[in-house]
Amino acid sequence: MRKISSEITIPMESMKAKWGTIDKKNPMFIYLELGVYITPKVKEESYTDNIAKIEKESKQIVKDAIGNTDSVKKDFIFVTDIADTRIMFGKKSYLSIQVHMGRRPQYSKQAFKDAVGDMDGQWKPVYEKILDTIESNGFACSKTKK
Repeated sequence: MRKISSEITIPMESMKAKWGTIDKKNPMFIYLELGVYITPKVKEESYTDNIAKIEKESKQIVKDAIGNTDSVKKDFIFVTDIADTRIMFGKKSYLSIQVHMGRRPQYSKQAFKDAVGDMDGQWKPVYEKILDTIESNGFACSKTKK
């Protein structure tokens, strides 16, 4: 049996955001993918510590949000991707954050579109908190590379 994946893009000004599932008819697992171009505000030798702090704080923000979301299990996978050793002052680098979550069985029959609609309103502050975390750790955020 072929599974039909589905993604729903969330309109945001400073970040790309989308919810997705690999099985639209039975969305037992869903994921959130956030992407943003970051540019250092201050010239430093290395930005590795800044990125590590962003990752740690963002993971805690997501953990708190999952704890307040009834439709998903408390276990999750949190992945960030950025070439932190190549970040340079005046140059944009792409930061990707992925969160993979299992849904609770009683919510699994809910249509994917409805599930995202229910969660998105609850998760809008999460997107903003992650952007604030990035900016408070010395980076400017942009949705595009230009």
